[in-house]
Amino acid sequence: MSRNKLVIFDLDGTLNRTDLYSVAAQQKALEEFGVTGIPEADLKGCLGGRPIDYAKRFLPHLTHEDHLHYLERELYWEKVIMEKSCGSFEGIPELLDHLHQAGYRTAVCSNSARDYIVPVLTALRLLDKIDAIQPLLPRPDQSGHPGSLTPTGKTGSGSDGRRPDL
Repeated sequence: MSRNKLVIFDLDGTLNRTDLYSVAAQQKALEEFGVTGIPEADLKGCLGGRPIDYAKRFLPHLTHEDHLHYLERELYWEKVIMEKSCGSFEGIPELLDHLHQAGYRTAVCSNSARDYIVPVLTALRLLDKIDAIQPLLPRPDQSGHPGSLTPTGKTGSGSDGRRPDL
């Protein structure tokens, strides 16, 4: 069976129910900066946007360095809360299995960094169902061309028996 077919998914809001932990993480991080009472709908409205933009929106009185520190704290809280409150959309694991059985390769292309994508896919128990990842930035050991997919490193699915042929 040919493995020349590829299905590419976004991560947050497509495979990942980001809303299950992201809003709570934003609230915890904002509390650390003395900000409370932002409506949940406003926080959800930021999902998928540039983090620095919503940091500036919710913390307009702070410096750029403070915005970056807020984003570090938000990421910390996402990791903590995600361990208990993450989930994929209904049917996603089965869909990925079905695609593989039908001869498709699967990939995630996201505007997030690899150090976010991999832990999320791991927490969702989907990493072994994804053949390749294209993060926001290429890996440092690549030429810098953002158009090439990065294999996940799972074993046994490529012609060399070690990784997928992409």
